[in-house]
Amino acid sequence: MTRNVLSIEQAATGYGKMEIVHGVSIEVREGGVTALVGGNGAGKTTLMLMLAGLLPVTAGRLRLDGADITQTRSDERVEAGIALVPEGRKIFPNLTVHENLRLGAVTARARHNWQERLAEMHTLFPRLQERRNQAAGTLSGGEQQMLAIARGLMSRPRVLLLDEPTLGLAPIMARHVFDTIRELNRSGLTILLAEQDTRSTLKVADFAHVIENGHVALSGPSQQLADNPRIRQAYLGL
Repeated sequence: MTRNVLSIEQAATGYGKMEIVHGVSIEVREGGVTALVGGNGAGKTTLMLMLAGLLPVTAGRLRLDGADITQTRSDERVEAGIALVPEGRKIFPNLTVHENLRLGAVTARARHNWQERLAEMHTLFPRLQERRNQAAGTLSGGEQQMLAIARGLMSRPRVLLLDEPTLGLAPIMARHVFDTIRELNRSGLTILLAEQDTRSTLKVADFAHVIENGHVALSGPSQQLADNPRIRQAYLGL
């Protein structure tokens, strides 16, 4: 049986006194793609920021490989193996592609073999090698998303958090992102994916959770959810 590598246990978080995520429990299975689907404003990004340590856990627990990481800092979570590729990419526009990637390997976990990791990123995303000396802010939206994913991978994550990776991308680039997710998963990487493109997400994921108003409204194997009449009507337009 596949074990759970990341556990969210009745967790809550928000901004100041405003709670956005309410008592959410989710298990992220090792070697799989677990998806968070739901509309804009459902709480997916807030949940991702909490997992990355950028928002406090105001209730509940987070566990990585069984160890309690609820109160650990964001840098400690990166060192432990959690990497966030944030919504909107958040690359450093004035730094080169190479410098952005190098910053992805600043932790002790990733520093010792960063050059080997860099070569892997160039193989996975050949365009980044072509653009290595170019300012990241001059890249196209799709190229910037490649860079954001590669920067996250440079940290050698055990769990990669992908928050809205196709947001604002042309359809051809969005398909490329989903193809990349499949390739990364085939390599054994554990992925937690938050996306509004429910149709494509349920095709790439093994298991999914529907987030509505900061709660888990429905969970199950992705194909089972794709066949659910409620999901088909609300999120797939069928």
